[in-house]
Amino acid sequence: MIARLLGMVAILFLPSAVRGESPRERGDLAIRARAILKTHCSECHRPGGQSFDMLDHAALVGPHPIPFLNVKKSGRSQIIEFLKDGSMPPGGKPRPSAADIEALEAWIAAGAPAYPKNLDDATVATIVELDWRSRKPAENERYISFANRVEAGAIGLKDDESKLRAALQAATTEKRTVQLEPVDPAGIVYRLDAKKLGWLEPDFFHEIGLNRQPGSVVEFVAWDLLQIEYPFPAVDPARFQKLAPRRPFAPSQPVLRGDWLLEALAAGSPLAADLRAMAELADSKDGMALGPKLTTATWVTPSAKDVPPPLLAWYSGGRPGPFEVQFAVKDRTPPFTAKAGDKLPLIATADRTARAMLFSILPDSTVQPLTRMETILKRGEPFGFNPVSLTPPGAVTEWRERFVLLAAENDLPKFTLIRSSHQEDITVKDRAPIWRIVVNREGNPDLARITSQKLEVKVLK
Repeated sequence: MIARLLGMVAILFLPSAVRGESPRERGDLAIRARAILKTHCSECHRPGGQSFDMLDHAALVGPHPIPFLNVKKSGRSQIIEFLKDGSMPPGGKPRPSAADIEALEAWIAAGAPAYPKNLDDATVATIVELDWRSRKPAENERYISFANRVEAGAIGLKDDESKLRAALQAATTEKRTVQLEPVDPAGIVYRLDAKKLGWLEPDFFHEIGLNRQPGSVVEFVAWDLLQIEYPFPAVDPARFQKLAPRRPFAPSQPVLRGDWLLEALAAGSPLAADLRAMAELADSKDGMALGPKLTTATWVTPSAKDVPPPLLAWYSGGRPGPFEVQFAVKDRTPPFTAKAGDKLPLIATADRTARAMLFSILPDSTVQPLTRMETILKRGEPFGFNPVSLTPPGAVTEWRERFVLLAAENDLPKFTLIRSSHQEDITVKDRAPIWRIVVNREGNPDLARITSQKLEVKVLK
């Protein structure tokens, strides 16, 4: 089955005539042609249907007694003749518009660039594998797929590509250039050199101990900031161990969805600011640079409206787990505003006995554990944590206090605090190092059994 799939998708990489169009223009011709053929022809011309599968590009352009596609004279292609004289689609079925037929003629005139039969993860994985195996070296390559956009009805990706280039450039420094290249004829999957963006530089994150002093260097790079936010399952991770070896503190995600990435790196995105700050750190000759600007953005979940965020996603809300935990400020109903000097009585209630840990995220992004050991939440009994004092961070009049509660029925894995090696300058109040809460994945911890709850409180001085 795998060999057959490799064989079919390999056809996508056969050379085709270039008629002056850019790769993106040729790709959009293929995408639109596929959409038209799927809408008006594939109901009959499908596996087990009439003649051949219209979405099987190799079969469509293959040798036929009468050329079904004539790339030298598109108007003499049998498919165009049938569409124009009304022979297809038959039986009063909805007909393609004149613009649709013109689009098919333009596609054929351009050499009928290939499109994939399917737009599933298996096809994307095969496209990626065929490309990265031809790259030497390939360890810096990452991939972005717009298969979901095309499957959802997009008939072109020109605007998406333009927006993606701009978003990637904004997430790195001016001295670096985005190298984004389509790797299949339809331009559905792109190759990105992540190292040239400054996103694969090592040794810029350290473990932080209880004394808040940096400890040993951890295997964590800027690309991992994206990986821990990404809410979708990895595309065939076993296949890509050599492309993106498993990292101890982040999942292996060598392929990201383009629609998600566009939203995650939208203008003003704090995640984009973090990535840019990491590139600035990589560019600094002495390894000293200021961190990203502090953000007051609330927790959001990019793109994946119906997909829960990853457990330790930094910019997303809490993630429901296999049991329910209520986490709140005692006797207060959100949203509400607290005052400087108040003491927040945080409480948690679980529908079963569970173990929990509580972390505080200060306005300067510093993370500190509010429980040094696992706290036992007894089933149905509210547990009151030590009240948290709200102290203004310098001469500000408004800020947000954030809290993260992690709970599981059995022992929790070891959570580790890490921080980027950005300079801490007390004269610069609006920039700070990047912090994250991570967990070592080398022992394959079952993160699905953990419930995450987050709480944000607006505070006025």
